[in-house]
Amino acid sequence: MLKNVTRRPALATIGALALVGALGTTQSAWAADITTVYTTDYAGHASWDDSARKLTVCDDKADGWGTRAYIYRPNSGDPGNGTVLLKVNDPKSTGPCVRGSLASNPGGHISLKVCSYQGARVEDCDWKKIR
Repeated sequence: MLKNVTRRPALATIGALALVGALGTTQSAWAADITTVYTTDYAGHASWDDSARKLTVCDDKADGWGTRAYIYRPNSGDPGNGTVLLKVNDPKSTGPCVRGSLASNPGGHISLKVCSYQGARVEDCDWKKIR
């Protein structure tokens, strides 16, 4: 559930669209390599840089839970789960985000999944197909 939604005048939207158009494909090409997913409660997020093979995990909320992310090869019948290739934990909201990387390109289909965790409990997961 999103709170504090503000409606903007149509003119501001048109200005933003013009700015995006002026940026051209340079912005799009860069953004295509980065995939970001948030936990369903927005307490944390993870970003995967596909060209650098780096996973960054950030716990965004001081609630006693950490944020965990996975790069995985999805199961054909259950794409929200699969074989884990890389797992990174950010146990607390203070301090910098935590990073991990893969030594080589995994090739094929991969996905990014991010969850909140506390001990063995894992909740509020969301995922997105990368390629």
